[in-house]
Formats: sequence, C-alpha cells, structure tokens
Amino acid sequence: MSDGFPRRLASRIAIPRALLLLGALGAADLHSVEPDGATFRLLDGLTAFLVNPEGKDFTLALEVRDLNSGATGPGNVVFSELLFKVYAPDGRTLVREVVPDDGIEAPDPLASPGGASPRPVPPGEDTSARLARLPARSFTRRIQGGGPGVYRLLLAGTKDLYVTWRLDPPLPAATASHTGSLHGHGGARRHLLYVPRGARGVYLDFRDEANPGDRRFTLSAPDGRRLFDGLAAELKQAGRYDPTVKLEPEGACDDQLLALVVSAGSADYRMRIAFVHGGLRFYGTGKDGSVSAVLAPDAGTARAVQGGALYHDGQVYWHPFQVKYHDWLKRLPPEDLVVRDAEGREVPLAALPPSEGRGWRYPGLPGREGFLALCGPHIEPPLCDRVLHDYPAHRDRRALNVALRDLFERPAKVGSVDVPRPQGYAADGLRNIAIGDHTAVETFGGNLAYNFGAWGWPYWRAAWRVLRDSEAPAEVKEILREALLLCGDRLAFGRGAEGVAGNALSGLIAALRYSSEATGDPLQEAMFETCLRRFTAEGFGHRTGIGRSGACHETHAYDHHYGTYLLDNFAPVVADLGDRRFQTVMDRTVELYSYTWCRGADANPWSSRTPHSVSEETLKRFGFVWKGDPGPDLTASVQEGDEWFVARRRLYYAVTYHGRLAPPGTGAAGDHRQGYGGGALCQVTVPARGPVIASTLRGYYGEDMELHKWRNFHLHSLVGELEDGRPLVSADSEHFDARLADGTVTSSGRLRGAPFRVRRSYRFQPDRIECAVDLAAESGDAPRVREAFEMLPFLAGAAVLAEPGGGAPAAELTPVPRAARAVIIDRGGYGLRVELEPASLVQRGARDTVLLRAPDAPAPARSIALRYRLVPFAGD
Repeated sequence: MSDGFPRRLASRIAIPRALLLLGALGAADLHSVEPDGATFRLLDGLTAFLVNPEGKDFTLALEVRDLNSGATGPGNVVFSELLFKVYAPDGRTLVREVVPDDGIEAPDPLASPGGASPRPVPPGEDTSARLARLPARSFTRRIQGGGPGVYRLLLAGTKDLYVTWRLDPPLPAATASHTGSLHGHGGARRHLLYVPRGARGVYLDFRDEANPGDRRFTLSAPDGRRLFDGLAAELKQAGRYDPTVKLEPEGACDDQLLALVVSAGSADYRMRIAFVHGGLRFYGTGKDGSVSAVLAPDAGTARAVQGGALYHDGQVYWHPFQVKYHDWLKRLPPEDLVVRDAEGREVPLAALPPSEGRGWRYPGLPGREGFLALCGPHIEPPLCDRVLHDYPAHRDRRALNVALRDLFERPAKVGSVDVPRPQGYAADGLRNIAIGDHTAVETFGGNLAYNFGAWGWPYWRAAWRVLRDSEAPAEVKEILREALLLCGDRLAFGRGAEGVAGNALSGLIAALRYSSEATGDPLQEAMFETCLRRFTAEGFGHRTGIGRSGACHETHAYDHHYGTYLLDNFAPVVADLGDRRFQTVMDRTVELYSYTWCRGADANPWSSRTPHSVSEETLKRFGFVWKGDPGPDLTASVQEGDEWFVARRRLYYAVTYHGRLAPPGTGAAGDHRQGYGGGALCQVTVPARGPVIASTLRGYYGEDMELHKWRNFHLHSLVGELEDGRPLVSADSEHFDARLADGTVTSSGRLRGAPFRVRRSYRFQPDRIECAVDLAAESGDAPRVREAFEMLPFLAGAAVLAEPGGGAPAAELTPVPRAARAVIIDRGGYGLRVELEPASLVQRGARDTVLLRAPDAPAPARSIALRYRLVPFAGD
C-alpha cells in the first residue's frame, strides 16, 4: 500500500531543531566492537546503573546499529528511533534526547521479517560478526555535575537496535531490562542479583535461540541452594501472576545476593528476570506486580545499586521523585486531609454507584457534571480522578490534598471514611513506578499499553489537572512534572507488544496526550504527535492501530467487542481537552460499526479475540445509527477500505468480510484460528424483522474454532476435507483483491491451511443476492478434494425445508443428504429461499447450518464450484 507522501518524514518524531541534539549526522562508518564495550539488543528497553561514588565527571560513548528488519510502518518503512536519557543520582535529567532513525529503508538481507519477537541470528553468523558488518552511528556525551551516587542510563527503542556503550573513565555498571528481556550472547556469564526488600519470589524466563537449546541457566540462593538449574526448555512457570521460584521464608533473602550463571552456548539468548514484589501492584488484577532484576558483575556493584531500590523512611522506592513526594506528604498535618464545612463539620467522602459513573466525590461540596472515566465502565477510576474533576467547582484545599495523596498511594482511610481497595483494582499511583520508568508489571513480561497506559495506570488525567488547574504548592507541581517527564517519555517508546492490542494502545495514546498537555514540554509534545499520527496510519507497523476501514486492530486483525474500547478511551480526551483529532477517530469507528453490527446476532466471524459484539445502547452513546434498519438502497465498500462490503435493499441487508485475519496459531493440531473471513457473508438480515443468516464464533480466542472442527462451525464458508486428511475451510483466507463494481463484489485469496485459492462473488440485485464460489489449486501437486460443502449458518429456531422441485412437496431438512432445487429458511414469516442451479444434494449440519454439497466431489480443486441465489421474503 502506497504511503502517499514520503510518510517516512511525516511519521518521524517532529522534534524542534533546538531539541534534536543527536541530529545532523554525517555518513555512518563501520566500527568494530571493542571488548570492553557493553553491547545489548534492545528488547525493547534497558536501564544501566552506573556506580560513581566520587561523583566524577565522565564521558559516555554510544554506538547504535540498526537491523532495519522490523518496526515497519506503511510502505515497508522502518522506524527505529532510540530514547536516550541519563539521570543523576538525585533524579535530575542530564541527557534527554531522541536518536533518530538511521534513514535506511532497505532491510538487512540476513534479517528475518518483522514481528513481535526478535528472530535468531542466521546460522553461521554470530552476534559479533553481525555487529562488525552493520554500520554504526557514534555519539559522545560529557556527563558533568551529577554528584556522587548511582547514575541511570536509560535506553528504549525497538528490537532492531543494537547499542554499545563505553565509559571514560570506566565505572562499575549493572543492567536491568524493562518490560521485555535482556539479550545475551557470547561465552559463559555470571551475574549477581540483589534482592530488594519485600520481594517474595523470582520470575524467570529464559529463551535460547539455538534449537535445541544448549545453554544451562543456574540460579542459586545466598546459601548456595539451587533455585533453578537446567536448560531454557526445562523451565516451568507457576502461573500468570506467580513467581517461578518463591523466596521463603518471607524476608529471608532481603538485601542478599542471588547468583545466576549462564553457560557457554552456540547461539544468542534472552532472559526476563523479575522480582515479584509485595509493595507493587498491577492495576486490574489485585495481584503483586514485579520489578526487573538488576544484573551486576560483582558483589560490590550489586550492593551499591541495591537492585535499583531506594530505601527511605522504612519504605522501598524506585525513583528520587517518589522520595521527594513522600517527604512532602509526610509534612502535611492530618487535619489538612479532612474536608470541613463552614461550621467545622467533616464533609465525608462518598463512593459513587455505577449508575453515577463510579469513583469518589464529596457530595457536601459543589460538583461538576460531565465526568467520563478514562476507560469507560471497564476500569474503576482512582479516587483522585473524580475529586479533581469536581475541584474547580469548590477549590477546597483539603480536598486537593486528599487527591494529591491518592495520586501517590491509595489511602486506607480519608477522614472518618474507610477507603477499601475494590477487588481487582489495587494499584497505587506514583509510588508504583518501577525500574524503566514504567509501572510494576505482570510477571510474564510487558506491554506498556496495558500496564502503563490509561488501563494499567489511570492517573494521567489527575496529574494533568493538578499541573494545569489547581493551587497545589509549587514544590508538588515540580515533583509531579519531573514524574510525568520520566513516565511520559518512556510511554512514548512502547514499540513492541503494545501494537498487538489496539484497545490498550489507544489508552497509551490518550495517556500520552494528558502527559504532554500537563508538562507543556516541546519534546514530549512531539512524541505524542508522532504516536498519534502513527496510531492512525499503521505507523507502528502493519496491522497495528487504525486500519484502512476505520477499525482498531486487535491481534493484527479486528475485534468487534474490543474494537469499541477505543471510544471510551478517547471520549474523555475530547471532553477534557477538546482535541478533535480524537473525535475524528471515534467518528470513523462508530461509522464502521453502523455497517458491521447486527441486531439479534453476533455476526462477526472475523473477530480476533472475542465472539461477541457490544450492545446497541452502548453504541448509541456515541451517535450510532444502524444501517441494517430500513432505508434507501445502498451498496458500498465500508469507508472505502475494501474489507467489508454491504448491500441494503427493501428485503435484505447483507454484510460480507474479505479482510485481515489474526495470524494463524498452532494448537494441538497446528490449526488454531482466531477469526475467519474469506469473503464470507457475515449476515443477511430482513430489515425490520431480523437476521436469517449469521456467521458466528463459538468462544474466546479461537476456542473450538480449529480448522479440523469445521463440522461444528457456524460460518458461511466452503468446508470439507482433502484426500490427504487435511481440512478445507475457505473462510481461512484473506482477500486483498476485493472490489465492488456495478453492484457486484468479487474477491479471492489463498487458503492458509491448504494449497488452494478461493474465489467469491456476490451480485446484489433488487430482490436477491446471486452467489458464486469456486476453488483453484495453487500448485500442480495439490491433493484432490474428498468432500466439499458450502455452509450457510442460520439462526436457531428457524424452520428449514428442502424443496426437491417438480411439484414435489418440501420436507424438513435433516442430516441425511437429499436432492433439492431450493432450501427454505423460515423464521416465522420471514427468511430466505436458497435457490440452487443446478439441483444439488443438501443436508442439515451439526450446528444450525445448511450444507450444500459440491456436485463433483471427490474431485480436483478446479472442479469445486457452486452457484446459488439468496431470495429474501418478509411475508408482506
């Protein structure tokens, strides 16, 4: 798909010239990697802790190499910027820059194509050889005036980037991953891991890129006990939120060192190591979060860094701004956290019911209407969000103090009112920010969109209100601005798994909008503008963000339920900030749903994660009007995307889907699928009466929708079996040549599970739909087709009759095949006649389906073809 501009330029971060400190690069030279340099592949970020007890000035030299294999935007353009920051021990930012993409559009010929996971180095080329071959760009920064202590070097980018840094004079350094893994290569390694206070277990994830893996990973307790000793393939996980290894008894390993030994091996490897920590919470689960382990080369460095933890006032923190915020809160007199009326009586805080939008407010103080929760009904807003929404109406200083405390950590009591943590929503605010400038994450690793966007950390708007519309003390505002620059910058560089779930990615975009508005920082504003532009134009990679028909991608396809979450994520931004660009995205989404939705059935076979849609009442909140209701004749490619096509006539409304599907899975039989299309009829509805044909899914995330279970499907699809035993499902295909011309939709695509191409056409006539489907082999040695049927899914409860023709009476359709010239689907006075030419064997399928047998099976693929007409009736 053509970009239409050079979109490479328009999709780059539009950084003001004065801020682009790493621009204006000369020609890249090929550099060798010195043995004393530390080299990592970014997966997708890391923090290096640099121990500098004397506070000496030092020089940091950085080399950046780009594989140019992934992170692809429109037109196969690769965007791999690098966030480069250095923090002083007291939290001051000494370096804050964005290294631009290298401008190379041609991918590395030896690199695998893009994808969410890094690919192995090709056989015969190890990492050192690859680094020697790739051009390097070099940058040098003098780090001055930071003072004594532990500095932090933060790097975040994409999996395409290899980064090497050197320090002059050398300083001891320890390293931690962010939400992803640390990349390892070369010979045997030994690391020491400092256990921060409060850790109750260790989450381990080792991936050896050799097949089979030959590296051994050994983790030992302080007393020498082996906590794990084996190959990567031998590692067994305890559960989604549970540690792989428990540290028992509780507290026994606090401030002690674990030893990790990685043996020599034949290939690169990845490690995700995190401490499951009782002081950190993952919002939305009520489970303990985790903090990335810091890997040190020796005991002295490990103890100096303390696992990245800061111990202060008996608490464990991770960033200097948290210590400053804690100290400010500590100075607040308790009375300053109790709201009182003019007579000195306490004004109690009250929890609101779902009917009033949930959250907390002071009913005894003036309030404001129009509160919209950041994620609609899906996530409960924190206390500070609703209190600060009402704050401009009363300007009560004590209410502001209550909100400021909640913005840091949720209190157990406000005045005389207990404030319980609702089940499943236990995260604290600013104190929950851990290593990597992100929230404490799930132990299985990271997706910043979930963990740190509006979903996992719904405090962004509250922080914006404090900075932009409150009388909070200047000291607090400065601390909060420091936090948002730290957090928002990192959020903008969520470039990996964040693109998979568009509903969460839209929450990331909304969060970054509030952060950049709050800070007023030009660089962060440029980061937001770039992220929004990429979100709306697949600039984070193909099949991410908003697709060409206006749908939000989920698992690289579309989901009819999760696709609406964007509306709840963007509506507050429009209401609070008046940003019409968000409204434009919402309008396109609602317009799409006005075509694809179905009253009376979840007619969305293409849905990539969930089997259901959303209620009509939910959509009407955003101005939804369904096109399936009676109206003038309509034939259209929905929003000109050539993925969905619709036709409305007096007696029918039809929707077909030809577009993207979630990538094939594996499953026990190797044929797991999350959604189907292939030009299928999603619905045929009789306007003002109801649906007759509706293609539906059976469960979540492809449950019971494996190809070999085709007999139990409820889809419009050519189905059957090949002579070699493989299933035949034409709906398992993407038709990128779909077109509408003269009232006829045509499309074709290759089946993903068989060596065939399917072709479909629909001619939308005033009183009928003329349908055709046929197969063609993709290779000369393709197997023959043993049996094939056109499956038509109808609504449960319909009477289905087979009409043999020649004046013979119609009879109930049964699982026993019989010859017929027509099949009648009657839903109580309205329905469809399926007219066959020529007559064909028909039978009833297992789950409310009509099966039209292909007349020539068994046969070569080229012989499989069916023609039929769908003639609606409404009994009027």
